[in-house]
This record gives sequence, structure tokens and C-alpha cells, in this order.
Amino acid sequence: MTELTGGSTGPSQTGQDWRGILGLIWGEGWPLPGGPQRIDSLLGDLDLRGKQVLVLGRGSAAIAFYLVERHHAGRVTGLDVDATAVAKAQAKAQALGLDDRLTFLEAGAGVLPFAADQFDIVYDGNGLGLGPTAGGLISESFRVLRSGGTFLASDLLVDEAGEGSADAGLAQHLGANASSESYRGLLRDAGFTDALLANQNDWYVQVARNELASMKGPIYDEAAKAYGKEYIDRAVEIWEAKLAVLERGGAQLTNIRARRP
Repeated sequence: MTELTGGSTGPSQTGQDWRGILGLIWGEGWPLPGGPQRIDSLLGDLDLRGKQVLVLGRGSAAIAFYLVERHHAGRVTGLDVDATAVAKAQAKAQALGLDDRLTFLEAGAGVLPFAADQFDIVYDGNGLGLGPTAGGLISESFRVLRSGGTFLASDLLVDEAGEGSADAGLAQHLGANASSESYRGLLRDAGFTDALLANQNDWYVQVARNELASMKGPIYDEAAKAYGKEYIDRAVEIWEAKLAVLERGGAQLTNIRARRP
């Protein structure tokens, strides 16, 4: 499972350009389509006060700050493969006087660099580049969670009924590498229980339309100047393809929650 940002053929090759374009829409450094409301929807009624939270993946800093400042998380650790982003985020936390509640670390491949039973919540912000396989990262998330802890993710999943179809192939190209059933299997195999997978397409399709309109209109010139016309044109192309698949139901943006017993 990766992100709704076009696989390996567009600006997401480096990650930085997509975050820049999304930042023009949602705010500097924001890494996810859908903006902060996507995180709000995923959290639902989950209370983060006093909780130890781990955020995995590129762009984890923006989400980590959001969880502390908006959702009052007790302490958040962000794990990112980008050393420059890690240093910048830690400096920002210190400047804001939040370094007692925010820690940022550079990730390596393989196991997560934490002892078992350390966190109350693990959020997979498309951090699968940190481990060798999707199942491996989910298993690692289980290991570092405390008993009763919660695993969270928001991912693009393929429609099981259409597996093998042209839409499924396009969805996979756009980053949807699993169906909801196979994701449930990964969670179950890792030891998680009470898995809840909620389709968010009714909400996100309209948001994606608005993101596409922003790319074609208000932010186009600024993005072309910052990242190149070829990249913003490619972003528009990918968003149009993604939107078509979402509208037809060939893939679903899905909120995922599971509990460690």
C-alpha cells in the first residue's frame, strides 16, 4: 500500500515535489491528498491526550505537528526516510517549544528502531518504504504497540469485485496494491483484532475534484514555477485518472483501524 500519488511514474518519484504541490493546496509540508480533514476522519472519536503516538512515512512531520497542536497528543514520534526533513522538523519543534512532545528520527530499512510495547497508537502514513513488505511493517507496528493499542492507516484499496479488470490495473498503477480483504488478512496475520475498514469515497471524490481544480487553476502557475510545468501537468494527468477510478468505484480511499489485544 502506497499513496494516491501515481506510483513511480510521476512527481512522486522523489516525493518532495508531490508534497510541494499538495502543500500549495493544503499548507506547507502537507503530505496527503485530502488534507487535514483526512486525518480528522481517520481519528474519529479517538482521544490522543496523554497518548504516545508513532507516525510512519514521508512527510510525517506535518502530521505529527497536527496531532500535537490540533488533537493534543501526549507525545508524537515521526519516522521519515528523509534526513533533511527530519532535521528541519526537529528544529521547528525546538523553535516552537514543542520538543518535549515531538521527536523526529531518520528511518532505516527493516525493523522499526524501537523496543516492543512503546506506543499507544501507530499511524502508517504510507511508511511502507521503511520496511521490506506491507506485512512486515504491519507486524512491526504490532510489535511496538502496547496491549490495547491502535493501528491506523488511510489507504487506497482495490475493489475486490473488479480485481483483474482494467480499472483494477489502473488503480494499482495509482498506488492501490491491496484489496480490503487482503489488507484484513495482513492485519489478522500480524495478530490484530477488531479491524474496521471504512470506505471514504463519498467524501473524498468531491475533495479530489477540488484538488484537481486547484491544480488546473489557482496553484498552476506557482507549481509550474517551483517544480516545472512537466511535473504539474503530470500531476493533473494522474489526478484525472485517479478521480475517474474513484468515481467508478474501481478503488476506494479507506480508513483502517485495528487493535492489538
